[in-house]
Amino acid sequence: MLLITTISGSLCVVCVCAILAKVVPDLRASVLTYGKLSETADAPRSKWVSRLAACTVPKSYFAHFYLGGLVFGLYCGIELALLKSQRTERSLGPLLDFLRRWDSSRGSHRVEGWKCLVGLGLMTCHLARRLLECWLVERPSPSARMHLSHYILGFGFYGAMVFGTWLEGVGDLSLWGQDKWQRQPTTGYPILSTVLGIGLFLYVSLHQYRCHSILAALRSNKKNEDGQRYRVPYGDWFEYLVTPHYTCDVLVYVSLCILYQGQSIIMLCGLLWTLVNLSVVASETKEWYIATFPDFPKKRWIMVPGLY
Repeated sequence: MLLITTISGSLCVVCVCAILAKVVPDLRASVLTYGKLSETADAPRSKWVSRLAACTVPKSYFAHFYLGGLVFGLYCGIELALLKSQRTERSLGPLLDFLRRWDSSRGSHRVEGWKCLVGLGLMTCHLARRLLECWLVERPSPSARMHLSHYILGFGFYGAMVFGTWLEGVGDLSLWGQDKWQRQPTTGYPILSTVLGIGLFLYVSLHQYRCHSILAALRSNKKNEDGQRYRVPYGDWFEYLVTPHYTCDVLVYVSLCILYQGQSIIMLCGLLWTLVNLSVVASETKEWYIATFPDFPKKRWIMVPGLY
């Protein structure tokens, strides 16, 4: 399927771009940092870098990613429900009708159809929770900004992840009827992987909510006596990690890969992008903490205890 190849390839390309943004000084000074990290970012060294760095939007626009992804996820759910109940081709929604007419069924049988529906449900819940956290929990500074490239990538990524939950199993839901790429009978332990995937998803979702609540409780729009708007976070996984909320985000996609038993290429590429992107930002976050708070616990691991 051309769409599977395009999405997977694009995710690999942006992984390379994230690494380049970390190692190329001009990109590091212009597009890499956002929010509070901009306070300690490298200064632009040329006019074009300054102009590039000025292409920003409010950090509060993060909520737009989740809103867009949530709407798209719900819409895909409706179309897949119509597919399951279809009596004629006319009952297909426009998205699935377009896929049936213009794309191949190759690669669309890797994942069992029922797992696609479970995965789409989990992704929709994740997007809904993050949207509610943006609206009700998080307290970004009114002056906090993020680069326009982050904004565009955010929409693309969450759209890709919604696609990734079902695109490689839609053939198993009989979008093309019986075809030569029909999957073989299930092997392995699908129930075990499903229980482990859902269990991990719920566990890390709870901890991510707690971590975001801790960060929100520390932030103030007014400077403290020492001139800072922030404090060093403590509690939950912050006792061991610099950015446990990023760790939780990575584990959300690990849980989906477990659910799919590693058979979804899009989801594996999405996990790779999340790991690379958040690792880069997490390293910048640790540098900011150390530069801002001399008493910051330097023994905290960045994202993975004992490794990174």
